[in-house]
Amino acid sequence: MAEIMEKQVLWKRSCCWLDSEAGKARGNDDLSDAIQLAHKKSMTLGWDVSMHYQKGKITSSLLAVLLSTTWLGDEHISMMIEELTVRLALDLELSSKIIIAGLAFPVQINNNAKAKSYTKSNSWLLYCYQKQIEGGVEKIFFPLNVNEDHWIAGIINIPARSISFGMCHRSSCSTH
Repeated sequence: MAEIMEKQVLWKRSCCWLDSEAGKARGNDDLSDAIQLAHKKSMTLGWDVSMHYQKGKITSSLLAVLLSTTWLGDEHISMMIEELTVRLALDLELSSKIIIAGLAFPVQINNNAKAKSYTKSNSWLLYCYQKQIEGGVEKIFFPLNVNEDHWIAGIINIPARSISFGMCHRSSCSTH
């Protein structure tokens, strides 16, 4: 019961924040439009309604975290990855060159590195990605969790034979 009450409080705070920000965003059309759209959708979406992400296991209460200072969890990252994957599929040229990998990708790499072993039987996911790379995929984007409190994007550039990460801090973003 306490968890439900906590979710409801966070949901109400998020809706109140949208209410107050909807009037403040004047002068910045993109921001104003985004806030207005989020505000409109929050009024019609229940606070703990099942969503299509993760085969219906994700509920709308997780969205409130996006409008707060609460840390993002695996569910948020999985939801974003699903959304990006759907959007990528709409561009046939890009989708033949790019993979947006899920949370299992860095876990699989880490497990294989620890075991010092890479075989089709113990690395089915990596084997599938290897086949896609052989078919022309050039980049793999994947989430990385740093110190269990921060998410960054990892990028493998196959033609350049490089691995990098993008990290946003404050107002500037860079790739390292």
